[in-house]
Amino acid sequence: MDREAYIRYSEESDSWLHRGRRELIKRALSWFLPSELSSPLEILDVGAGVGQNIQVFKSFGVVDAIEIDPIGIEKLKKLDGVRDIFECNVPFELSRTYDIIGAFDVIEHIKEDKEAVHWILERLRPGGIFIATVPAFQWLFSSHDRALGHYRRYSAAEFNALIPKEYALLSASYFNSLLFPAAVLTRAIWQFKQLFSSRKLEKQHVPHDGWLNTILNRILQLDVSTMKPSSNRWFGLSYFVCVRKV
Repeated sequence: MDREAYIRYSEESDSWLHRGRRELIKRALSWFLPSELSSPLEILDVGAGVGQNIQVFKSFGVVDAIEIDPIGIEKLKKLDGVRDIFECNVPFELSRTYDIIGAFDVIEHIKEDKEAVHWILERLRPGGIFIATVPAFQWLFSSHDRALGHYRRYSAAEFNALIPKEYALLSASYFNSLLFPAAVLTRAIWQFKQLFSSRKLEKQHVPHDGWLNTILNRILQLDVSTMKPSSNRWFGLSYFVCVRKV
């Protein structure tokens, strides 16, 4: 990822976008986990960034993190609730297995995406859950994605094809759908402006404070709160899956 883009990403870690994703994680896990756990779960956060999702995960158990960026690693080391940090690219040698593995806007950063998804699934315990999000629709791919180090964006069919048939697909849907039309328009305007910018590789700004952040947060929270395990929306800025190892 471009250095300036990662710094901006770090600054935006509590924005409406990340708050909405955290709410989706919490909501999705509540669908498929018992309301009362008999013992703490072991959880792996793949591409944990600056730890924006650790607070949600640690409410379910013990959390390990994978992160390669020095900024993210430094932030993770300062957080309560992180047991071990693996400073490695996926795949790597790891003998541990987990009850939950999360990868949120991570798989698109990995060139060999199918190999990465299989590596993750192989480290699930029987009955374990893999939960992931990826950016949706390749036709939205822009310099924003290149600045973030994305290789691609995904359709539902493309991401589902990465998951072996022996794993149970519990829930899968596009989300961040209410804001999708406005987001497509603002992305097009921003991309047009980039044609005349001296800096051709730049992450699009995500509001992370002020009134606009508040409004966008309320809309995304509404979007997520209406999702159900059976939701199968046709469009959205992101695609979400929840998979169980049987």
